Amino acid sequence: MSTLAVRRGSSWKRVLQVAVAALFFGGLATPALADAPDEAAKERARELMAKGRQARAGADLAAALRSFSEADAIMRVPTTGLELAKTLRDLGRLVEAAAAVERVEALPENAAEPEVFASARRAAKDMKLELEARIPSLRVTCSPSDASATRVTLDGKPVDAAQAALGLRVDPGRHVTTAARSGAVQQRVVQLAESGAADVVFDFGVPGDDAFPRSAPNAKTPTSTYVLYGLTGLAVAGVGTGVGLAVWSNQREKQLERGCAPRCGAEQVTNLRIGYVAANVTTALGVASGVAALTLYFVRPSPRARQRDSARAITLSAGPGPGVNVMGSF
Repeated sequence: MSTLAVRRGSSWKRVLQVAVAALFFGGLATPALADAPDEAAKERARELMAKGRQARAGADLAAALRSFSEADAIMRVPTTGLELAKTLRDLGRLVEAAAAVERVEALPENAAEPEVFASARRAAKDMKLELEARIPSLRVTCSPSDASATRVTLDGKPVDAAQAALGLRVDPGRHVTTAARSGAVQQRVVQLAESGAADVVFDFGVPGDDAFPRSAPNAKTPTSTYVLYGLTGLAVAGVGTGVGLAVWSNQREKQLERGCAPRCGAEQVTNLRIGYVAANVTTALGVASGVAALTLYFVRPSPRARQRDSARAITLSAGPGPGVNVMGSF
């Protein structure tokens, strides 16, 4: 084989290697180019960012969130992610805001990227520290511990029982936790302030045992009911007797006027006065009893309210943070 033939073979081999390498790296670059937004998409994102800032300036955070979310879905750059995180924070959705900040931090850096991107990254780092200090934590534990047999929900959404026992990041406000095991269901309510922390404990140690028992359905009639009945009867009897004595006294007075006035005896006049006094006293006693009965009726809790309050069985406890824990069964 001649030297020329060898050189030709080597040249074709190198050309083939270069072509294969070009195809390989070109194939890797194709998805990145396909994912990059075109000019129309970029212009749409700019419009959405301007619209979102305008809505936020007008205190319409819901509209601002929609605009920034759509813009970030198009661009996935630090500036859109930062605006989205800011709006979520202003809405009190601190956990989602922290997730948006983490997405900004995860974006790959480019030495040639504009300064506005670098500024957004720095602002995202500062916001991450702020959110970590503000987000409350909630720990949910079950006794005896058996995460595989326990179903735990937080605000109606299922959560991993093992993760809940370690602690969950939640937004400030009211949260409802439910735990179910072997057909038994318990529920707790907790109110958390920013930076607060709370421990919610479910006890499944004794079958059928409920830390917050409901009132018995056939509860004994409260004493206030008997007092109310007694006052009502006294009011009716007092007013009725007073009216009867007043009628009798009026008739007696007319008889005396026809029979002996003005020379009626002292005993007759005294008896007439006693009748009027008795009428006034019994009427006043009946009216007072009626007022007392009405006051007791409106002041005492209704049976339905007593049953509802007993069923709630709310308890308050101070947590390790500034929040106040409100727990009970409903």
